[in-house]
Amino acid sequence: MMRFRKAFVALLVCCLLLGVAMVVGAEGEHKHSYTWEDISKATCDETGIKRGVCSCGDQIYEYPAALGHDWGEWVTTPATCTKTGSQVRTCKRDLSHTESITLPMLDHSMTPWQLFERATCTKAGKETRRCATCDTKPEEREIPATGHNWSPWQIEKTATCMETGLQKSHCLNGCGEKPKTQDVPKIDHNWSEYRLVKAAECEVDGSSESVCLFGCGTTPKTKVLPKLGHNLANKTVTKNATCIEKGQIKESCTRCSYFKLTDVPALGKNQPNGHKFGTWGSRVEPTCTKAGSEKRSCSDCGREETRSISMIPHKSNGIWVDEREATTKQMGLQVTHCSVCGNVASQRNVAPRNFRYEVATYAHGPQASEFPGGSSAAPILYLDLTQDSDQRYALVTEDGWLVGYARVTVAGGTVRVSVEKTVEANVMRYRAWGMFPDVTTARMVDYENSLPFDQAVKGPGEHCVITLNMLTNYYQGGANEKFSDGLMAPGSGMSYQELYLQMLQMSEQSGE
Repeated sequence: MMRFRKAFVALLVCCLLLGVAMVVGAEGEHKHSYTWEDISKATCDETGIKRGVCSCGDQIYEYPAALGHDWGEWVTTPATCTKTGSQVRTCKRDLSHTESITLPMLDHSMTPWQLFERATCTKAGKETRRCATCDTKPEEREIPATGHNWSPWQIEKTATCMETGLQKSHCLNGCGEKPKTQDVPKIDHNWSEYRLVKAAECEVDGSSESVCLFGCGTTPKTKVLPKLGHNLANKTVTKNATCIEKGQIKESCTRCSYFKLTDVPALGKNQPNGHKFGTWGSRVEPTCTKAGSEKRSCSDCGREETRSISMIPHKSNGIWVDEREATTKQMGLQVTHCSVCGNVASQRNVAPRNFRYEVATYAHGPQASEFPGGSSAAPILYLDLTQDSDQRYALVTEDGWLVGYARVTVAGGTVRVSVEKTVEANVMRYRAWGMFPDVTTARMVDYENSLPFDQAVKGPGEHCVITLNMLTNYYQGGANEKFSDGLMAPGSGMSYQELYLQMLQMSEQSGE
């Protein structure tokens, strides 16, 4: 039927196309107006056919799409644990069309396991369960035998160090099983500390023993204490060896009466000891230029010994002669000569008048204690580091002599210190200088801790305090002159007194 309908539709389409062609050819101005009718209506799964007819006899066709199913609600038949279920729905337009889904069977709803037969120590038990819904699936499983529940071991017979013991254990489940028994091993002997039985002697072994403290009567353990041997600590010389006769030494044991005698061989002629020397003789008298000597000999072997006699002192003629002229670098030297041999008999260092050695010297300035807050007696130089300057300050000995100048250069906040002498012959040793932020910290520094000379050192701020000290060798006179505050400081146009006051004023202006 379906095949016939499709062939008929195709034939109608051909006829319509032929009629349209003829009409267009005959009447070029006619416009079709169709009246529609259903030849077959569309269903859920098949297309429909509609025909349009024009007054001119022309026909056309349309084919409405299949409608698709208009499903109703699902109708459910529930599944159980023994039978599948289903869901079915029906098309509202065509009741002959249905659709179904199979629902799988449900799992069995098993009850909890229930004890059927209790397990014992030696026999398995059993428990069962079944489906609470269908009552068609009974199950059972074995409960393993519990095994015996043995009690802790209980001593039936206590073990000793001579006999084994016995212990038992019974089943706590009350099954009537025969108790288990087990031997308890013998315990070890409880040996005591070894006690002395016989003390060891120099030539005889001693012994000690240990007994079991449990009182079991077993044979005690014994230990041999080795013989001590002789302790030959006391040595005495019973006869001294000489150059021709042997000697003897006796060594006695400190623990017993045993003693040992040992011969000491004769010392012989070439040994220094053991001789019978006579008095010293054959004397050669010493002089102030040559040592003397004397001899002695052994009456037994004839060995001779000679010893030196020290030279006698020179005899000074009492006339002191200048040997070396004194300078600022070293003292002078005077000597006297021997009236016997003419050699130097004695000598002495001399310091000519007005020569001074190792005198403490300082850069001249006010003491730190003269400034507010200062406590040290050290002479200081107070510097303004905000102004570049090049100033010479007097180097004055502790006895008041001007021996040189400290050249202090301030440049860009740094300080350079150099030393100049008034006389080239002056010797200035152990020179040292230090720099401090204020007078409260100012102090003399030693040679080991001095800042470097002839080198710029960065200052601590806008102002600083320096100290300078040394030891000087010099001649009191000539170019070295007595120091006075009224002397003019080189290159400053001021006296040292004015420089002194200027430093105090600088301190007051800076707030120190």
